[in-house]
Amino acid sequence: MGGTSIATPLVAEAVALIREFLRIRKGFAKPSPSFLRAALIAGALRFLGLAPSGSVVDNHQGFGRGSVNNVLTPHLPAKVDFIDVTFELHNGGSWSQTIRVASAGSQLRVVLAYSDYPGSNLINNLNLIVTSPSGTT
Repeated sequence: MGGTSIATPLVAEAVALIREFLRIRKGFAKPSPSFLRAALIAGALRFLGLAPSGSVVDNHQGFGRGSVNNVLTPHLPAKVDFIDVTFELHNGGSWSQTIRVASAGSQLRVVLAYSDYPGSNLINNLNLIVTSPSGTT
């Protein structure tokens, strides 16, 4: 089986497991839909050879194949930190977080997901900017 007919129930099950983990093991009382979406995207595995090397998302596979294991029990030395920013940002506002990476050359995956207000156009335009210790963005 394949396509959306099988992908939809598999993703729904994955999100349910991630939500249960966040509530019971990590203490997030009510993980938002955006938080769950970000966790699922962060754990996705890319299919090699379907898109240009280094691409994060593409029309052939989206963000990749969902992997609950990558979110809940990543292989060491990898680890997952969950940050759910629940306060409201206002026009021109910003929020920052310092993240220490285990060692030079380690991979860092950061995901921003948010729910926008209903409407025919984008209401909020949030930008994720990651800056290295050397100042490279």
